[in-house]
Amino acid sequence: MSRAFHPPDTLSKDDVRKIADVRRDVWTSGFKGLFYGSAAGYTLHTASKFFYNRVLSEKNKSKIRAAFDISKSKPIFTRNTAFLSFMLGGSLGSFLLATTTGKNEVHELHDIFHIGEKEKPLTPYQRSIENAKKVGGDYNNDTSFDRKRRRLSRRKTRADRLQKGRGLSDSHSGHWLEEDETTTMTQQNRSSRRQNMTKRLEEGRGLSDSHSGKWES
Repeated sequence: MSRAFHPPDTLSKDDVRKIADVRRDVWTSGFKGLFYGSAAGYTLHTASKFFYNRVLSEKNKSKIRAAFDISKSKPIFTRNTAFLSFMLGGSLGSFLLATTTGKNEVHELHDIFHIGEKEKPLTPYQRSIENAKKVGGDYNNDTSFDRKRRRLSRRKTRADRLQKGRGLSDSHSGHWLEEDETTTMTQQNRSSRRQNMTKRLEEGRGLSDSHSGKWES
């Protein structure tokens, strides 16, 4: 007798019901595919026979017979070929619909697949984590506390750097230049450049270094 009538004790009633529903859907789809495939196969055989007898020319018929090595005295489409098309269409349709239904509904059985599964041995890293949980309490809570403490420390450091006028990056040695200081330095550079330009002109020297900075008379 099938095991479906005597499920193991590890399965609950809900698990048994899920398995029965999936099995029923697969069988139903298989029979539907058998019916549709058989009808499609027989219809295709009839259409091919009509096309061969009414549409094709004698020249094309001769080519087909020569390709399959069939003599003119033997017909191509017979009751045997009709039965073959009927059976091939039914088997193909049943296989396709049953397989598609099974793949679409297998997600219903994922939890059942792990019932009664033996526990896998722990790796050395996993054993060390388990030991840390037993010795130091809740490992996850400790990790969360450490993250929170580091986050507060970073915020405090960032606030101290901003209050001291230092940037968050190390550019300019972490110091900001005051606006007045920047303006004064710019004015000094401009004044120095103007003095150099005036001196070079008074001495008869050009502004560039071509010809050693001298004009030819």
